Amino acid sequence: MDASEILLTFAEVAVALAGFIGITAAFRQRSTSWSADDLSSVRFVLEVSFSALFLSVLPGIVSNFSVAPELSWRVAALGMAGVLLALFSYQAQRRRRLARKGIRPGSRVPFRRTMIACYFAVTAGVALAGVFGIVVQGAYVLGVAMLLLAAVIEFLVFVAALQD
Repeated sequence: MDASEILLTFAEVAVALAGFIGITAAFRQRSTSWSADDLSSVRFVLEVSFSALFLSVLPGIVSNFSVAPELSWRVAALGMAGVLLALFSYQAQRRRRLARKGIRPGSRVPFRRTMIACYFAVTAGVALAGVFGIVVQGAYVLGVAMLLLAAVIEFLVFVAALQD
């Protein structure tokens, strides 16, 4: 199985995950109000799922422009770095904005900060590999897999909290 087939599978998983969080949120009991943690979880899963979806199809899109395979992976790697930095910057900005309003959503996932640190490390590694022309297929697939893993963990924790 080559990297493009794996990424297409990841794209399908990302779409399914976004759909499941949407269905779960839609069928949630209307009698309970949404807490800051609930909203944070739903937004996190949607943002990360759509980011993973975009990053899963990005190498294929780039390669359709008659670009050499090496160059298409380099461009996709730099695109991944940009998308992930934008995603994490947006999430950090939203948390600061909520903190100014006195709302402090605590993540139900205790190791989310560790996951974010790993994303930044993978992002920096993928970006550097892309800049220096090192083959980045494995690191790229790993980065998308980590995004999906984070979204799946957040989704499972969100669903488990609904059971309480």
